Amino acid sequence: MRVDFHIHSTPLLMRRIFLVLGVSLLLSGCANADTIDDNSSSSSSSSVQASSAAASVASSVAPVPASSTPVQTGDFDPLANIDVTAIPAKFTINVPFMAQAPTADWTDALNEACEEASLYNVEKYLSKQAMPSAAQAEKDLYAMIEWQTQNGYEWDINADQVAEVARKYLKRSAIVYADKDVTEQNIKALIANGHPVIIPAAGQMLGNPYFSGDGPPYHMLVIVGYDAQGFITNDVGTRRGDKYRYSVTTIMNSIHDWTGEKETITRGRKAIVVVGE
Repeated sequence: MRVDFHIHSTPLLMRRIFLVLGVSLLLSGCANADTIDDNSSSSSSSSVQASSAAASVASSVAPVPASSTPVQTGDFDPLANIDVTAIPAKFTINVPFMAQAPTADWTDALNEACEEASLYNVEKYLSKQAMPSAAQAEKDLYAMIEWQTQNGYEWDINADQVAEVARKYLKRSAIVYADKDVTEQNIKALIANGHPVIIPAAGQMLGNPYFSGDGPPYHMLVIVGYDAQGFITNDVGTRRGDKYRYSVTTIMNSIHDWTGEKETITRGRKAIVVVGE
C-alpha cells in the first residue's frame, strides 16, 4: 500500500496513513534505497559492483510463482521478432535518468517508488521527451502513486503489476518474460533492439555501495546497456544511478520478482518487464 504524505487533499490517501504507519516495519519494497553522503569512500558508479556479501543472500529454495499470468498487451512480443544470436558486442540505449526521489526527499512514498521511477525513466525514452525538472518529476511520480493507490495496488508491486500500470496508466504495450526466457542473451538482444529492460530484484544482492545500510530487500531498476564489463543501468535507487554498472553475474543472480514478503524475496521467480509503444 502506498501513501503520499505530501498530498493533503486526497481523503483516500489520508485514511491509509495510520495503516501504513503500522505496517511500514513489515513491508520492504524500495525502502532504504536512498543515497549515502557525497563524502563516501565507496568506488564510483562507473565501476562494476559484484559483492560477495550480497551473493550470500542467494537461496537454493525453489522460486515462488507469481499470483497472476504474465501481462501482455496486444501482439507486443519483441523477443519473437529478434535474432538473439545476432547482437553487437556492446550497446547502450539513451534512456533519460531520474532517481525515485527527484528532489532528494527520501521519505514517505518516494522511498518506495522504485517501480514507478523505473517506468518513468522508460516512458521518457519511449515518448522521446527530455527528463523534466526534479520538481516536475516528483509531481509526476506522486500522480502515478496516487493513481495506483486509488486503483487498489499494494505498497510493493510485482512484475505483472508493473506491466499493468504501464498498460493502464501510461497506455503502453507491455509484456513480462519469466523463468527460462530470462537469460543474459535475451536481455542483451532486447537492449540491442532498442528495448530497455525493467528488472525486479532482491536489492541486497546488488551490493550497491550507494544504498543505505544493506540496501532494500526488494528493488527495481532499468537495464539500458551492456558491454564487456557487464550491464549498464538506470538504477533509480540512488542519485548516482545514471548508467550505473553491475556485473552480469550480479544482475542475473539478483533478478527475483516480488513474492509478497521480504523473507522470501530470493525465492521470487526470474522475471523482466519490457514496455513498448
